This record gives sequence, C-alpha cells and structure tokens, in this order.
Amino acid sequence: MSLSVSSAVELLFCDTLTAYIYSPNAESEVIQELLNLYPKIDLTRSVHQQLQLEYALQLYWLNLLVDGSSGQLVVSEELDNAPLYKRLEIRSDFAEFQLHSNFLLPSHPDTHESNLESTDSFPLPEHSKDVIAFLTIGSSYYLNSAIKIQLTLDSLEIAATCRAYQLKHNRYPSSLDDLAPTYLEKLPTLPYSTENFSYSPPTAEDSHPTISGTVHLEKPDDISVTWPEQAKP
Repeated sequence: MSLSVSSAVELLFCDTLTAYIYSPNAESEVIQELLNLYPKIDLTRSVHQQLQLEYALQLYWLNLLVDGSSGQLVVSEELDNAPLYKRLEIRSDFAEFQLHSNFLLPSHPDTHESNLESTDSFPLPEHSKDVIAFLTIGSSYYLNSAIKIQLTLDSLEIAATCRAYQLKHNRYPSSLDDLAPTYLEKLPTLPYSTENFSYSPPTAEDSHPTISGTVHLEKPDDISVTWPEQAKP
C-alpha cells in the first residue's frame, strides 16, 4: 500500500481519536484501548516504498532516452541528437547517484535531504547533472511527507496518552517521563534522532499541554509539529 493511501487511513483514525479524547465523555480506559489500535508508521519503510516507485518511473524515462526518444524527458535539445554512448553514460551516472544518495538513506540519515535533489557535490558531467536533477525533482517530497505524517501521529499519541493520564489523576503529567512505561511502553522519539518531543504542561486549568518536535534538515526548511496544531513545514 502506498504512503499516500495508508497515511490517509492513519490520519483519519487520528481525527477520530482527537475528537474523542477532548470530548466531555472521554474515559481514560477507552483512550488506552484506542491507543492499542493506534497506527505505527515505519518511516524508513514508507520512504523506501515511495522512492522505489519514483525510481521505477525514473528508469522508465531513462530507458526511453537510451532507446533514442526522450519522450517526457525534455531537458535539452542536445539529448535528442546525443549518441548512444552518451545516453548510456547518463544512465550509468544516474545509477551511481542513486546508490550514493537515495539508497544510503536508512544507514546514513545525514545524507538524506540535501542529496535527494542536489547533484552539486557529485563529480558528474553537466549533461548527466541536468537529467538527474530533472528526474529526482520529486524525491524529497516523499521524505518530507513521511516525516510530517510521523510527527503528526507521534505527537497525537503523546497527547492522547497525556489526556488518559489526566482523566485518571485529575491533572496532566508534569513531564513525559510520567507516561512510560505505565501508559506508554516507550516514548516516541523524533525521526532520525533519539531525542524526545518537547513537552510543556498546561498553564491554565482548561488548557491542554503543548507537545512539539522539529526535524532539522539541511534543506529546504526544517519540519516542525506543535500539538494541538497540525504538522507544518
């Protein structure tokens, strides 16, 4: 199942959970039961599923180029008359770029964002750089989307657990450490990090706690979420 479809289902569950936890009839035990059904997104797996789909489409366009027809791959007029060896060179350079950037994503998160769409640091011929930059223009979108979704899901999981705690003890936890392991087996951490989300108890009796987290990317901007706001770039 693609990231888009599975994420839509997961976020719909989030809307339902959000509506319940802040309703006047909410009960701590029911929230904890709902949390047992809570979707657990695997960021690395989700990103790789999407990158595989994107990679397959990129290869399709490159094969059209190698066969002598650029099709939708209109980067420059020179490609239409380029000799076969140059077309094959572009495909070879593309494979090298993919191996050194996209497919190192899980074990080398420090390379993830800037390399997905940037060929600046790669010693490639200009004609290869032009084609690769064109082909990979959407790759970072999938990474950003997965991070935003995971931040949203994780922050809501913490918020719902805090609400279950509040219904049980008639107060919100003073820190997230109060939740584990009784209410949460393990606190969610920020993607590509071992850092916890930030937590601030409510400042007024009828307010909610603030839960926030930021994933720092080399480019474009960092991705942040602040609960109860929606995830935002």
